[in-house]
Amino acid sequence: MNKLLLLFFLPSLAFAQVDSTDIIVKQMMEKQKIVGLSLAIIKNGKPVVNKGYGLANVELNVPVNSETVIRLGSVSKQFFTTAIMKLMEDGKLAAY
Repeated sequence: MNKLLLLFFLPSLAFAQVDSTDIIVKQMMEKQKIVGLSLAIIKNGKPVVNKGYGLANVELNVPVNSETVIRLGSVSKQFFTTAIMKLMEDGKLAAY
């Protein structure tokens, strides 16, 4: 009887694991046509989210996970630098 109940509730348990971050990321990936990404959100020095979404290699159907290394192209450098400078201007970075 317990196995039957587990099988009955399994789909709802799987659905309960999807949080708002998953929904937002998947919507943005679809909208921006992003094949795969690795996301880490850190709050107070501790990871709140550390997940992979989509595919790292479409040809081989390899999924992205939290350990996937994604190479950044030259086009990302100016965005990364601008973000760092903005954090610095806002006093949110400290030198150690």
